[in-house]
Amino acid sequence: MITVNPLVIWAWAGLLINGINSIPAGELDGGRISSAIWGRKAAYRLSAASIVLLGLLSLQDDVAFYWVVLIFFLQHGPIAPLAEEISEPDNKYVALGILVLVMSLLVCLPYPFPLTTGAITSL
Repeated sequence: MITVNPLVIWAWAGLLINGINSIPAGELDGGRISSAIWGRKAAYRLSAASIVLLGLLSLQDDVAFYWVVLIFFLQHGPIAPLAEEISEPDNKYVALGILVLVMSLLVCLPYPFPLTTGAITSL
């Protein structure tokens, strides 16, 4: 058994919540990023694919189940129109948006420790 400082657990939880917020689905930050980069049609398709993948993942993971329920039921309909949707974003902003979406995958994939209270001890 490994002893883990509670600060490490809170830091990991913060990264996980920010990573899940970057999922390209609906009204989350990732959904807004994908809408700004690829447009509304692609953002709707990516959002639907993300919800389906989260739904499949929720068969094995409780955290994914809670997030898919939250995303699915708290959708407010279509994303509000942006002030300026005609011009394409600069390449540096597109690269930054893609980097954020990839980083959300990298943060959400590995669980460094089990999420049960009996397996984690602190000093």
